[in-house]
Amino acid sequence: MEFGREVWVPVNYKGIRLHTRRVDFVVGDRLLEVKAKAMLEPRDFEKTLSYLRASGYKVGLLLNFGSIRVGIKRIVN
Repeated sequence: MEFGREVWVPVNYKGIRLHTRRVDFVVGDRLLEVKAKAMLEPRDFEKTLSYLRASGYKVGLLLNFGSIRVGIKRIVN
């Protein structure tokens, strides 16, 4: 399985490459965004979903290590 840390992924719109964005991790065909917050905000979900849509990846995981329990949210494009 392919693994990358701080990976620059292409951002495409209607088949045209606009620019790139850095995501925390890419594992296989999934994006992983890592946070360390007391509580995740809607903005965190929106950001991860926009990365999925723009890059063409189908599944993303949003991990939060800032609360008492590790939070894991699966986001599907």
